[in-house]
Amino acid sequence: MKIPSILLLAALLLPGGAPAQSPKKPQAAAGLLFPPEALIKAQAELGLSDSQTAAIRGAAEAALPEFREKQRVAEERAQALRAALQAEPPDESVARSSLAALLDAERAVKELEFSVLFAARMTLSAEQRTKARALASRAAPATAETSGEAEQRVGAKLQRLQTLIEQLERDGRPPREHEAKVLQLRELVRVRDVAAAEKLIDELLEALGPQKSGANLPPARLDQRHFTRVLAKALAEENLEAVRAAAGAAREALGAAAGEPEVPDEFRPVPTDGRMLTRAEAQRGFAAHFDRLEKMRWWKVGVDPATLSAPLRAPASVITGQVAAFRAQLDGAERGLAMAREAADFLMWAQQEAGSGVFPFPAARGTSEARAMQAATAFLKKAEQAGQLDRVVRRGWAFEDLGDGGLQFDNGECGVAMFELYEVTKDPRHLASARQAADWALARPLCTNWNYNSFSVHLLAKAHAVTGDAKYLTAALHKARLGVIPGQLTDGPQAGRWMDAHNARPAYHYIMLRALTQLAAVLPPTHAERAEILRALSLGLKTRNAEILTRGVMNKDKAMEALLLVSRVFAQDAEILRATQSSDALRAIGVLVSEEARRGRVPLGPGEWGQFLESIAD
Repeated sequence: MKIPSILLLAALLLPGGAPAQSPKKPQAAAGLLFPPEALIKAQAELGLSDSQTAAIRGAAEAALPEFREKQRVAEERAQALRAALQAEPPDESVARSSLAALLDAERAVKELEFSVLFAARMTLSAEQRTKARALASRAAPATAETSGEAEQRVGAKLQRLQTLIEQLERDGRPPREHEAKVLQLRELVRVRDVAAAEKLIDELLEALGPQKSGANLPPARLDQRHFTRVLAKALAEENLEAVRAAAGAAREALGAAAGEPEVPDEFRPVPTDGRMLTRAEAQRGFAAHFDRLEKMRWWKVGVDPATLSAPLRAPASVITGQVAAFRAQLDGAERGLAMAREAADFLMWAQQEAGSGVFPFPAARGTSEARAMQAATAFLKKAEQAGQLDRVVRRGWAFEDLGDGGLQFDNGECGVAMFELYEVTKDPRHLASARQAADWALARPLCTNWNYNSFSVHLLAKAHAVTGDAKYLTAALHKARLGVIPGQLTDGPQAGRWMDAHNARPAYHYIMLRALTQLAAVLPPTHAERAEILRALSLGLKTRNAEILTRGVMNKDKAMEALLLVSRVFAQDAEILRATQSSDALRAIGVLVSEEARRGRVPLGPGEWGQFLESIAD
């Protein structure tokens, strides 16, 4: 697992850090009232009766579960803010929204602290409250000064420890044998146990000091880059057992961090009084967005790719949504199909310009702060520095990813959209274009990013569904078994998620489930490997669907798309839908986006919105 950031721990420990007090030790203003635990300790001086003591203790203990949950949320918000500030470049809107969420979470913690303190205060008589104020006033000055000095001293030690750990990680020798102590330190900081935290920091500084930092680490604890290289070799050899072994070793090295996303999930509550859109609302729901789509339409044949600020997945989403609207004959369906044809003309032009069958990526640099465009900028810079730019760019389009696998994303999205468009237009140009993308995906090597491989699985399974060509089914199954499923956790608290932090994110989770669902849809019921696909799919659906129903919606677009596909593919298999809670999770997301739409928001991307409206109108 990744060593937790000590700087974050310092931010929590030093004055002004995120709220981390224990429910049994809430902060109280000097001279106002002792915290509940202090009141109990001062029982004799205050003259508390047994019933008063029991009431104070009961109020604190009753609030403990809720306090821990609110505290957990506050910590997640602090991590999200930290991630937003560390993004390159930082996104001000994301950082500000993260800050607002953190402040809301802090306020919730403080409100609960207040409730516990007030409940304790109400158990005291006027005379006892006077004594409590006097005791608090006497204790406050010395305590505040001592605490401040200790926090400053421990904060400085934390920073030294952070520097030492970062140096070890840069050297490729992260101190993974001390993970447990670092996690213990995090808990001590959380409850502001300064004395115990300082003792543990001293132990870690001693253990990781310069004289010991060069010690050899066991092979199982090597840097994750080592496991990536081993996995890449196994994938290149297409050796399933070696892939599984590499994934198992990586999982062991991740430890408790396996399945934890790189950015903490943010759960949107589903309105308890919300309701799904009606058929009438769905019928007119897509036409309302035509003007917005017209204004954002940048996909024009002949455009300079270097000026683009979005990838081809954007017009592909428009095609998918408009095709869905056409199938359901929503208001404006014919106009929408014309828009889809125009977007397809652009995609086919870009595909032809790239010249390799792939739906390419615009070779634009610094035109957008969107994550995909920033990743492309970094890739192009790296290729240029290696003298390989001519190998990856043609006519302004990136057509080769040098084994990175990133081109599978847009190629998969565009290829599936073109197959869907062909199904309603029967235009042979659309079919030919989609098959070129599928043939490119079929021949591509597997990469170490599980979700990248899943885009090709989805496309190839769709290609088989439309064409009936067995080669696509064979390739889709092969890529799923080697390049997607081995990364999934099959046991432990995060079973069903993918083990690495990137693919543990909910959007990628449902992208991979979408691919497995499309594959399950085309595999014959008696196929020898179908049970393996269904096991992975069911496990993945169960874990995230349960969270949607108990905690809220952590992803709308890709979860919506995947669950709509699940509901269609398994429409006659009520047991799978029940066991995985897919129908309930789909309805929860549907209610959320329905209410957002009623408030004038655009709740989903064009593709997912069209598919959602189609599901209601059918």
